[in-house]
Amino acid sequence: MILSKRNVYKKIAARLMAFAFVLLTLLTGPCICSRAAEGEQLSGELITLSEDAGAYALPSETSEIVKEFKAGDVVLKTNDTPNYIEIYYQDQTLYISKKNLSVEASANEALAAEMEKQSQIDKSWIESYVSQMKAIRNARIWRTVIIILIVAVVAVIIFKSVTHKEKS
Repeated sequence: MILSKRNVYKKIAARLMAFAFVLLTLLTGPCICSRAAEGEQLSGELITLSEDAGAYALPSETSEIVKEFKAGDVVLKTNDTPNYIEIYYQDQTLYISKKNLSVEASANEALAAEMEKQSQIDKSWIESYVSQMKAIRNARIWRTVIIILIVAVVAVIIFKSVTHKEKS
């Protein structure tokens, strides 16, 4: 009879540990940490369009026109090919045909300085976000360790009480 009680208590302890593991897995959840690209910045030249132009999704005039630019719009030219100007606009790489299009380099230094300042602000926000995500990850790790320790202590207490009752 004592042996069967011991097996029952072992099964209870095993179920308790399994339940704690499942609970721990559900509480902590997957750690989703986004990695921000550090040090990755665009480089190019600010240009002012001298006439209206359509920006294509691909370097082909049969491609879809994604954005229509007006004369005087300032764009960031990231690359220059024989037939197209590659630009960066709203997180997209677009292409403007060089046919009947003349562009002038922007002499607007204030705009370039403002973009550089915004780039620095964005970089500091990204660094702050990354450090906050690391802090959240560390908190989850410590919470997991504490829960495991609590479950281990409870299991030891149950095991000790079972063995103490058997000796009595």
